[in-house]
Amino acid sequence: PVANKNLKWRPLVLQSLNDTQTVYVEGANLASLLHAYFVTVKGGDHGVYVQHSPQAWKLVNDYINGKPVTKQLLPYAEVQKLIYQPKAT
Repeated sequence: PVANKNLKWRPLVLQSLNDTQTVYVEGANLASLLHAYFVTVKGGDHGVYVQHSPQAWKLVNDYINGKPVTKQLLPYAEVQKLIYQPKAT
């Protein structure tokens, strides 16, 4: 079973409302099991952090650097604005 045992930091889960790969309620359930911070991201794309989402970047980077998670909702970020754009072959 999944549990939050012996973790130095409280986990962080970001979950899109209409993610095409993971169901929103499952992200919420996982966060609950882990006693994690849970942040809802508007929209339906997968890979919140790799999208053009300055608010997600700030939230995650601040979390990694020990700052508290203060947001529970982030705006939609378009998948067309990925950080990494594969080169055409």
